[in-house]
Amino acid sequence: MTPKILLLSNNRTERCGVALVGRHLLQACQQAGLKMLAWHSTPAEPLPAQADEFDIIHVNWHAATVGHLKVQDFPAGPKLSIYVHEPASLCNLVERADLVIASESKLVGAEPKRLEVLLPPCLDYSPLSTWDGAELTLGSTGIRRDGLDWVAGAVERQHVELQEQDGPLGFGEVHPGAWRLAPSSQDPDGWLSDEAEIERLASCAMTVFHYHSGNSGQSYAAMLGVAARRPMLLNHNRMLEHLWASPEAQEELYVVDDVASGIYQVVQDLRDGKEKRPWKLAKARSWGRAVEKLGEWWASL
Repeated sequence: MTPKILLLSNNRTERCGVALVGRHLLQACQQAGLKMLAWHSTPAEPLPAQADEFDIIHVNWHAATVGHLKVQDFPAGPKLSIYVHEPASLCNLVERADLVIASESKLVGAEPKRLEVLLPPCLDYSPLSTWDGAELTLGSTGIRRDGLDWVAGAVERQHVELQEQDGPLGFGEVHPGAWRLAPSSQDPDGWLSDEAEIERLASCAMTVFHYHSGNSGQSYAAMLGVAARRPMLLNHNRMLEHLWASPEAQEELYVVDDVASGIYQVVQDLRDGKEKRPWKLAKARSWGRAVEKLGEWWASL
């Protein structure tokens, strides 16, 4: 029998990566035929009144979003499942949980009864857009703007070097060797939809995720770059470990700690027609496959 699952998250929060994971989880579960209902948990209303009617309560947990939840909030009947976004942070629900799911294999604090690893999944969406082969645009996405100053610095140095070599550009002129940073986009009504953002990234020459200050958890925003299926440049920051440590990394990703030399490498491969793109990663890490695993874990509780 398919279990009835209650999802506790902060799904209504617009600009939040944790909420985004919750919304994508709900969408993928419903598409897979799982019985899941979402509840926007707040300190005033942490759980709905009918919470004890569910077989499983799954918490999309981060201290900043649902850190108000307490063990005594949960009824005794349903099994408790938790997804811990940042394993380095303390989650007060771990000891009560029947299943803890995390993006890394080690948690700080209490030892869970059962721990399963789920790496950040990729949206099941294939973009129609593609790079036009003209301007060398460097796409980046996400609320986190970590590392964009490094990329912007590399872009500025490239422009300066080209002007020193070839003279200033004319009005409206774009040098074929110039780079342009295209960070997270916004439309008049708010942030772009997931599909529109993936299409935007897919129209760029490459995507760049070069984190420098972030050191906790695993980046979900980078999975939009995987979904865009353009050449993808990363560094060895631990928030990107779920990508650069993957079996597909050498074959499908550019992992270079010096952002300028990494961009040069991708540009050269684009010119030679041998650029690497994350085709296998997008398939292997799809939300569809992730939900298959989650469904198996929940059914075994």
